[in-house]
Amino acid sequence: MDTADLQATIERTYGGRDRARGIPATVAWIAEEVGELAWGVGTLWDGFTGKRTLPGEGYLSKPELLHAYALYYLPRSYVQGRLALRHLVGTAKVGRVLDLGCGPGPLLLAARDAFNLKDQPGALWAVDHDAQALKLVRELVGQGRLD
Repeated sequence: MDTADLQATIERTYGGRDRARGIPATVAWIAEEVGELAWGVGTLWDGFTGKRTLPGEGYLSKPELLHAYALYYLPRSYVQGRLALRHLVGTAKVGRVLDLGCGPGPLLLAARDAFNLKDQPGALWAVDHDAQALKLVRELVGQGRLD
């Protein structure tokens, strides 16, 4: 999955295009809700790296934090995962990936793409205590392609 594919997946997940203006829904959301997005990213940043109050919490059940995560952290974590996994590509035969504490799955998606597991039934396994996170990763991976 390249950046364009990831953007298309995010757009599908969040409603496609703003038909009135013909622009991606995510872009329209940003244009109209910059303050909410900034608050969401700041809240996530502080909750992940500052006070660390978010791990173990159902932060993805809050729509404003879900949007902030999808627009900022998910692509960022995906790229970081692909960069880390590039050292294994070609040196290791990977047939299955288990992501414990997967959240919305950016590292699972990175592993799927790095090891070409997109159409491999039973190759992707995701575990998280947050039902909303698992719902999002299932939407991003595709129904029926995640165990």
